[in-house]
Amino acid sequence: MKRIAVVTDSTTLDSPKLLNHPDLYVAPLEVIANGKTYEDRVELQEEDWINFLKADATMTTSQPSLKNTIDVLKKARDGGYDHIFVLPLTSNLSGTYNGFVLANNELEIENLEIIDTKAIAGQITVMIEKVFEYAKQGRSVEDIRSMIYTLMDNNITYIYPATLKRLVASGRMNKAVGSLASLLKLRLLLVLENKGEQIEKHEIYRTEKKLYADLVQQFKNMNVNEDDWVIYVLHVENKEGADHLSTILKEHFGNIEIRFEMLPGVIATHVGLGVLGVQAVLKESR
Repeated sequence: MKRIAVVTDSTTLDSPKLLNHPDLYVAPLEVIANGKTYEDRVELQEEDWINFLKADATMTTSQPSLKNTIDVLKKARDGGYDHIFVLPLTSNLSGTYNGFVLANNELEIENLEIIDTKAIAGQITVMIEKVFEYAKQGRSVEDIRSMIYTLMDNNITYIYPATLKRLVASGRMNKAVGSLASLLKLRLLLVLENKGEQIEKHEIYRTEKKLYADLVQQFKNMNVNEDDWVIYVLHVENKEGADHLSTILKEHFGNIEIRFEMLPGVIATHVGLGVLGVQAVLKESR
């Protein structure tokens, strides 16, 4: 059986299957809050993110430092692995992928493969789980690589912000449009399409009921089912909303696996408190 390692970044979500996994290495993104720099999930935990958002702090995010990126690749290199997969969040939202490429240009680790996942959060978590599952089964590097690309082709992310304040403040939404939507109490659903280049507006709704109905229909159009898919329900200080959405999803998709997590801070920074996110992720590569 080949020894396989995975290197990723701190936007990957928690998973019991990955907790303290000896073959998983994580490079922390950097967060600048009120002018001070923190390492995500090292110096800044979920509660800290929430407190900064409650205080309406000025926050920006940045890729892992080159030093940290080189250090984590060295640790993986020195682990004596047959192959190392690097699975960072999509290059369309972060420079993390390019940072890993730059670091390995210096280190020249021959058995290291950097893949631009074109994904984020739960999607990458499932990829990593499956890498280790395949490795345990004795599957080849080629099989593992093929599985990663199959999962990359089958996922989508929707984001339902409770307020448009931080989207407007960050320049990601026109101020006049944001003010009008807030005044009319319209519901906005954002989407990061499969391999999408940016988070975009999916649709605007007059009621939350219509928003959820459309969300369910989008998943049905993708043939989401309880056997082959997992749904992530992500939120920031909105457990009630997350539970309600979970109930709706189970009404339509039966016993599908639903995982609850906090929306990664790199996105939460721009959409604020009360946000809901939902990801449909293929988990079985058939």
